[in-house]
Amino acid sequence: MNILVVNDDGIDAVGISILAKYLEKYGDVFIVAPLQQQSANSHSLTIRRSFKVEKRSERIYGIGGTPADCVKFAKYKFDLEFDLVVSGINDGPNLGNDIFYSGTVAGATEAALNSIPGIAVSVGSKNDFTLAKKELEDVLDYVINEKVYRNNIVLNINFPNNKYSTSKGIRITKQGVRKYETVFELSNDSYKNIATLSLTDNDQDTDVYAWDNGYVSITPLLINRSHVNYIDEIKKRG
Repeated sequence: MNILVVNDDGIDAVGISILAKYLEKYGDVFIVAPLQQQSANSHSLTIRRSFKVEKRSERIYGIGGTPADCVKFAKYKFDLEFDLVVSGINDGPNLGNDIFYSGTVAGATEAALNSIPGIAVSVGSKNDFTLAKKELEDVLDYVINEKVYRNNIVLNINFPNNKYSTSKGIRITKQGVRKYETVFELSNDSYKNIATLSLTDNDQDTDVYAWDNGYVSITPLLINRSHVNYIDEIKKRG
């Protein structure tokens, strides 16, 4: 199995080295990751400028681009068929509304857009990979050995909040709601976006609830965002 590993925290981040090491048991691992931090850059692409490429080894490259760029570049550079793309491990959760902004999820989504199974992996709390290190292998065994992944689908995996030293198990969840209160703080002539969490989801079937209650959440995400039922409803109006 050919496995591509990408992330949005950068090629020197802690999470990507942990993830790549664990994935070696499943096949040949290739790494293409941003040279700089790309958090919250969502699914952006570099199209109006060139970018730097830094070769670390035959299978490891850093690029001056985004997570989506990394997937596209890997397909070009290595000239082989990837069986799986895994993005992460992100330094912090990607739950609910986070999904739309996440570079980590975007890396997995770019894979799905190319008919490659994409998996995004995130820890439950900033700067704490303790639980992920303990349980990542079990989670990956479940996802890969049971072939939970599919082409054209993104699996968004989140480990629970670090108030839990071990998880209560895996839950298959739907995307929840995680809203933020945004304030723009002026400093000299510049504004800084200061976001604080203002609302979390109490629906027990969601990724947000699982994260806050000690479960590893696996959320299957579609790349086709059409609301089919609403299309039919509009058509019925004549």
